[in-house]
Amino acid sequence: MRLIAFALSLTALGFAQAPPPQAAPKDAFGGPGGYFRYNTVLGALDANHDNVISADEMTNATAVLKTFDKNHDGLLTADEIVPKIPEPPPEPGTQVESMATQLLIFDKNHDGKLSKAELPARMHGMFDRGDTNKDGVLTRQEIDAIEAALAPPKGDPQRERTGPPGGFIRQDPMLIALDVDHNGEISTPEMENAPAMLKKLDRNGDGQLTEDELRPRPATMSMDQVLTNMIKQYDKDGDGKISTAEMPDRLRAMFERADIDKDGFVTRTELQELIKREGGLYGDRAPAPPSAPKK
Repeated sequence: MRLIAFALSLTALGFAQAPPPQAAPKDAFGGPGGYFRYNTVLGALDANHDNVISADEMTNATAVLKTFDKNHDGLLTADEIVPKIPEPPPEPGTQVESMATQLLIFDKNHDGKLSKAELPARMHGMFDRGDTNKDGVLTRQEIDAIEAALAPPKGDPQRERTGPPGGFIRQDPMLIALDVDHNGEISTPEMENAPAMLKKLDRNGDGQLTEDELRPRPATMSMDQVLTNMIKQYDKDGDGKISTAEMPDRLRAMFERADIDKDGFVTRTELQELIKREGGLYGDRAPAPPSAPKK
């Protein structure tokens, strides 16, 4: 009996010391399910949010695609099909800080204002533009005015630019397949033909489309390429970084998380650091899609 008890104790100890299961790897889209959240069309096709496009959902593809035709011209264009990077919920007890609150960390003498000497040299141009009364300091009100000026009104088409003609339609494997004539638009006949084209993406022939069948293949869109595309798409003045004014509203939350030095610009390095820090452009706190109901 003592031998049996000893053996059982060793077995229990072995289970207790077993290494924990490894977490799913993260990538630019935030790991499993991330591409369904990133790709607005794919997310709409996935009616039950189980990260799988079923045979019925493929059959319904034409109706779903037509809902994206915002101007009812019978075409889906790049500005109507844009990726979505949602803002993750804030950590408990935290709130998004204004530009003034962030910049006033440089207020060395704690007088509630910023002199030019208190700011890093890279911010001196912003200081000169913001100091409208030329009294040599930036007040909280003047900083608020800078923030407002950097954010054009929502709905401004300049903020919703999607880059070169075709935009995301020329980058996503599913949309490339739907755009049969490869002109960067999805016409009404192509929408009507969508169910048949989606079935061709079913590589294993199981009658459904899974995320690994729909994501860009690593060979065609690496992490490096994702970042290259993002900078190329939004860097309107070609200076190699993205300013607050260049970043569209839908990506503003991601921009603010990436802009660590709060200089109003996001560089390629800062985007890489964001991915390392949060596990992807979504971040570890991106909401997971609801589970599919069990049959």
